[in-house]
Amino acid sequence: MKCQVMFRLPGERQYVRVGGIETAPEKLSDISQLDGKRGFVFAPFVASQATPILLYNVDGAETCDLPEPKQPEFCLRKTILSDDERSLYAADFRRFHRLLTAGDFQKLVLSRSSEWAVDGNVVADELFFRACRAYPAAFISLVNTPNHGIWLMSTPEVLLQMSAGDGYTMALAGTILATDKPVWSDKNKEEQALVADYIRRQLDPFAAEVCVGKPQTVRAANVMHLRTDIRFSLKSNSDIVRLLDALHPTPAVCGLPKDEARKFIIANENSPRLYYSGFCGLLDVEYRSNLFVSLRCMQLAGSTIRLYAGGGLIEASNEDEEWQETCQKMEAMRMIIDR
Repeated sequence: MKCQVMFRLPGERQYVRVGGIETAPEKLSDISQLDGKRGFVFAPFVASQATPILLYNVDGAETCDLPEPKQPEFCLRKTILSDDERSLYAADFRRFHRLLTAGDFQKLVLSRSSEWAVDGNVVADELFFRACRAYPAAFISLVNTPNHGIWLMSTPEVLLQMSAGDGYTMALAGTILATDKPVWSDKNKEEQALVADYIRRQLDPFAAEVCVGKPQTVRAANVMHLRTDIRFSLKSNSDIVRLLDALHPTPAVCGLPKDEARKFIIANENSPRLYYSGFCGLLDVEYRSNLFVSLRCMQLAGSTIRLYAGGGLIEASNEDEEWQETCQKMEAMRMIIDR
């Protein structure tokens, strides 16, 4: 890999290369430290000494045309410990669902990861280009971290977009396999409503005007989600980082109540999230910011890859259905390897 960061905004036909491999990112321990900063942000689910917020310098970034995709030179060979992954997920589900049934939480998001072996020479740049071609409506990014390998993301979820005081975010929750005639269960509708209501309340201290749209069905690779668009006017540009801290992590990747859910997930989820379900993208308080939730994640390390996915649990959730949802979400990135 010849650069640290590559990204492609949704709908764009070009991508951006940021920096050289010799340039180390700035490491931050808290979202508040992004105040006044400019650059490409790669933030974990929870910042720590082991997984800091990484800020990459975007000076000298190049805008490039997307090359034509190449023929496959690698393929997935087998899963590693797939039976163990299923049993560990079942144990996590029971632990999470018990507290939902008891009323301790309105919602909890349970995630997992799956390790795969790869035959052939895995070229990260080529995977990035394949993802760009396969998913034109997603935000695609490839980030080389100092200590946690290389991460490829193809995310449909905007966390925060700002331009000249005008802002946009979304509530994205509920998942079904893509179909011509989608039918949404009460469980999916309830989950989506919880996320939309939370985001609306978080905006109140910062926004002079908020416009919340109606839920709509949107496709993301092989699945569909419910999405509510939320537009607003920010009272002050100086509040962008404070708003970002208030939004992250949304109930779409964490739970409700937020702080208690985050602590519970960190203490009880079997698979560490690292940078999965964090956020990434361009931050520039004075000009324009495009930040996205880090979903549909693939972590590359030598001859193995690790896929990450999660799903929102409420009291009505079913273990087998939630497991299948994570499999479906992982399929979007697995297909990039096997194309």
